[in-house]
Amino acid sequence: MSQTPNSLLPYARCFMALYERRPSPAALRGCIASWRALKGKTLEEAARGSQAWYEAGVRFWFLDALTTQSSGKGLETSKAEFMNGMEQTLSEGITGGWEAGVKEVGIEPDEISDEEYAACGEFIAEQVAYLPPVWEWIGTQVGNETARQSVLSRAEVWFNLWNAAATKGKLMAGQDVKMRWTRGPTEKSCPDCLKLDGKVFRARTWQKYDIMPQSDRLSCSGFRCLCSLVPTDERVTPGKPPALVGPK
Repeated sequence: MSQTPNSLLPYARCFMALYERRPSPAALRGCIASWRALKGKTLEEAARGSQAWYEAGVRFWFLDALTTQSSGKGLETSKAEFMNGMEQTLSEGITGGWEAGVKEVGIEPDEISDEEYAACGEFIAEQVAYLPPVWEWIGTQVGNETARQSVLSRAEVWFNLWNAAATKGKLMAGQDVKMRWTRGPTEKSCPDCLKLDGKVFRARTWQKYDIMPQSDRLSCSGFRCLCSLVPTDERVTPGKPPALVGPK
């Protein structure tokens, strides 16, 4: 795929059609910016519910909220569109992450139990509840010179929900699978992630102690945590997981 914005126009139009929005030059530019994340991705990687699709959707709706609130017109309608669009993005993205996670432990999406899908639904509902304050916060950025960058930085915090869903899915589906904590490629890892790196426990043990990547119980609060639990054949670490330092 070419790296120029023009080559991404088909993706932008498809994305806008997905939410049945009326194309306009401003909206199209915002859509192109959102879909830059898909450069070099295969069609499968960019599929609905994939991590790239989810991140592009979050980026789009955050920037769209900033644009509409900056105009000061039709705010109630725009807020409803933001809420509906983000709820759909969260629903399909988190479900996609959950299904990707269970596949890591050998479970296909059509084998996921009703209990597991119910847990996924609860996780989605928890995130949807945070949307009204996010809309209000974006409104406070209107007029700031760094508004766009601030909104994009806030959007990136939401990206990790896809990884969190994948972790929750594979822990629930693979109760007896051994999983190794693998530190992510962050510039500086937090004390908890450093302490947990390389530890191996069964999925049920990680769940029992409520320790998982992207968790708000970690000293990094999990917002930008890139760690993961990777299925392994290594021996289980003796004892129990170390106690967390927790957020400061």
